[in-house]
Amino acid sequence: MANKRRLDSTHEYWLHKDNSLSGGSFNTFDALKIKDEQPRKIHVFLPEEYDTKTNNSYPVIYCNDGHTAFWPPQGHHSWSMHRTIDQLVYQQKIKPVILVAIHPNNREKEYTYANWELLHDYGGVKNYSQYVATVLKPFIDQHYRTLSDTSNTVIVGGSLGGLASLYTGLSHPSVFGVIGAFSPCLWAGIDDLYSFHPVVAPLRSSNFISTFRRTLKDPKKVKIWIDWGLNREGGKHNALLEEAVTVRSKELVNLLTTQYGYKVNRTIFTHEDKIGGHDELAWGYRFSLFVERFFSINPIEEPEEPEEQLTDKLDNLSLSQSEPEKAEKQNPTKSSTVKSSQEDSNSASASASAVTNACASDNSSANGSAPKNSTQQETQSISESANTSANVSTQKNIEKSVTQPKATPPSTQANGVSHEKGDKKKVAVSK
Repeated sequence: MANKRRLDSTHEYWLHKDNSLSGGSFNTFDALKIKDEQPRKIHVFLPEEYDTKTNNSYPVIYCNDGHTAFWPPQGHHSWSMHRTIDQLVYQQKIKPVILVAIHPNNREKEYTYANWELLHDYGGVKNYSQYVATVLKPFIDQHYRTLSDTSNTVIVGGSLGGLASLYTGLSHPSVFGVIGAFSPCLWAGIDDLYSFHPVVAPLRSSNFISTFRRTLKDPKKVKIWIDWGLNREGGKHNALLEEAVTVRSKELVNLLTTQYGYKVNRTIFTHEDKIGGHDELAWGYRFSLFVERFFSINPIEEPEEPEEQLTDKLDNLSLSQSEPEKAEKQNPTKSSTVKSSQEDSNSASASASAVTNACASDNSSANGSAPKNSTQQETQSISESANTSANVSTQKNIEKSVTQPKATPPSTQANGVSHEKGDKKKVAVSK
């Protein structure tokens, strides 16, 4: 049951819990207006101990795509972040944290920095990142018991939200100490998926890298988590979109480790999900790995990966990420195949259009303010998904047992929903 409460003289919120759990609680602002900014829906998830251990303060994770962070909107899955946090805190694996889930008002515009597709909105991520870092974060720090320093302030997101998390964190390195980029759409603003070309231009010469060159070269690094999935089944969003994500993500890792001084398992952290696709189920599972990495009660210490070993891993691509021209010379047969594919541009455009629309699509709750009774609707969805408790450990065991990307693992549960590769009945809606 949700109860309306007042935070201060001007801000009201709904206080509610996930009835399937005995853990933390939510403060949901249906239309949070701060200063002259456009109202926006915000969920604040507080640890179970928040009201009893009043001397404690907590790290904060800011989450893009707040409408899928906790509960599945119609036609979508969710990350089930709160369930993951509650379970890992209960198991004494991580420290309690506060989650701030931010609903987009105009997702395509707020999460992109350049024209990424014809007839799609774009170019608002700079203003969005400014809002999160200089408007929303001070508001949260003022009204909640937070650890407000850089090392305890994190920004995460998936797909276009992953691109926005990279942009936001790198734009404000004095605010955010850790970036979580889950299947980030680094191709957006660079690649034309309609052409079915692999990599047309290197990431190193893109506007994205040139914008953050100074930050990336700074010896005091913003830590970056970046991951991708190898599942190419279940639809074009995995076959094409996640493939583009994989190529560009590996390219970024290679670029940062060879030219900008990033060190694997020190300042940049990667995860290749052998059965994961481009969906909230995969990101929800990888979120559990992410929080264990950065908020573990017993910090994980891994040796720095040797540069030659990392290079071998990153070279396992269809084309060299940073030097497509060189790769073309080394493999003229593949180049001819790519060129001939242009002749079939009509069917290619239709397929790629579906992928692009999948990346941009979202239910209506992603854009604009939600109705005032939306929290009550979410509470209904909580009870409908009461049996979906997380089973992170099972998923980890399965991933370890998979040796080939095309292997079909046994069905398992990741954040309460099937994470089985090639599950045609539960194809996740991509971002």
